Amino acid sequence: MPSFRPIAVRSLGGSSPSAAPPPSGSASTTCGRCRRASPARMAIGGGLRRARRFYGEGRSRPTDSPAGGATPSCKLAERTQEAADPGGCSMLRITDSLLLPDGALRVRFIHARGPGGQHVNKAATGVEVRVALAALPPEVALRIAARYPAHVTGDDELVVAADGERSQLRNRRAAETRLVAMVLGCLTPPRPRCPTRVPPSSRRARRVAKRHRGEIKRWRRGGAGDEG
Repeated sequence: MPSFRPIAVRSLGGSSPSAAPPPSGSASTTCGRCRRASPARMAIGGGLRRARRFYGEGRSRPTDSPAGGATPSCKLAERTQEAADPGGCSMLRITDSLLLPDGALRVRFIHARGPGGQHVNKAATGVEVRVALAALPPEVALRIAARYPAHVTGDDELVVAADGERSQLRNRRAAETRLVAMVLGCLTPPRPRCPTRVPPSSRRARRVAKRHRGEIKRWRRGGAGDEG
């Protein structure tokens, strides 16, 4: 009696004929076009994503300091400490000869308007830094009041705010950087403006531009201006 060899039939889904069907009750179901992870793997992946979103990419988790508080991962920028008093307070460096101690700064944390979702509504991550103009040289204080009137209060305080980051520490660094930039811009007196006259070349260029514009308008009217 002749023997018959079975013929492999390929399904419309494009799967291989030799692929065996997945056993019932397995953790994952695999087909030729898609792959579905198990619920346990999905839970692990979701936890990793939440951890990365909370701690950030490449950011170390906070550890408890000996005093019991969280140790920040970075220091405030543009700060220095007096060499004669190692245990003294840190100071905000404007220049080598102009330093602002922490006692001259008033820091207040406010609700931010930047990114962060619901975290912005629950945590006060925005920072508002105030410094009394009396802590600055008199001529610098006068220039700041004249140049930045919207940032000077009635109590003669310079107010700088920052809320573009999700962290209080980064917002404070941004506010202090803006404060330093504003003070640096007012250290030197502005150059007096010398009254000058309009040069003849500018007058000639203005006449040429007006003549060219008039020709365009006459061309658009079809030469009606020349006839009238």
